[in-house]
Amino acid sequence: MPCTLAVFPREPADTTASAQGSPAYRPRKPEASPLWQLVTNHAQTFLDLYDDRFAARYGPLRAVVPPALESFQR
Repeated sequence: MPCTLAVFPREPADTTASAQGSPAYRPRKPEASPLWQLVTNHAQTFLDLYDDRFAARYGPLRAVVPPALESFQR
């Protein structure tokens, strides 16, 4: 049985914002996200307690984790 692919035309891009001089890009507010708040409020506690609570079961914390958590918060 042959496979068919339906192709739908794309919606035209909204160009009214850039045409009027206002930017189309709206900056996000990462500080408002629950994930950002969780990492900000609990990352250091997680890092401090990892060896005692999780290392026996999951192995040592990978070296990339602390810099990744720090980078996420910037």
